[in-house]
Amino acid sequence: DLPTFRANMARYVEEARAIGAQPILITSLPRRYDDRVLGHYAEATRQVAMENTVPLIDLYVKAQEFSDPSIGPDKTHLNEEGSAIIGALMANEVRNTVASLGPHIRPAKVRKPARWWSATTVRPNRTPSSSRSTPSAPATRPAPTRRRALHA
Repeated sequence: DLPTFRANMARYVEEARAIGAQPILITSLPRRYDDRVLGHYAEATRQVAMENTVPLIDLYVKAQEFSDPSIGPDKTHLNEEGSAIIGALMANEVRNTVASLGPHIRPAKVRKPARWWSATTVRPNRTPSSSRSTPSAPATRPAPTRRRALHA
């Protein structure tokens, strides 16, 4: 529940500071569907960060623009492409948010995901007419073409 979450976040900040660590709070990744619950937890994290003067990386907001079906196998988890994109985003956010860590983190190029319907990406179990994955739908691939050898 939300009150327990807030209390735990504040306790984590206290415990980190007690051992000489600098806490950094990070909101969770947004899910790639309309989730009316997760936003409340992101807001609770923002409030705890503000109340305790802790650096905050608002991944919930920053990652919204990468909310594309091609970055994960479902609406919550990331695939290899999604991990690379969000990893680069996080590296830049840590670099910019925590000055003491900035010199130790190289700037990362954050790229937009390749759309699942692009000509260069083949996604199993998806067709251009449907954005939902269905186990019975066959993977769509371009028909093979014969190439004629060119002789000089």
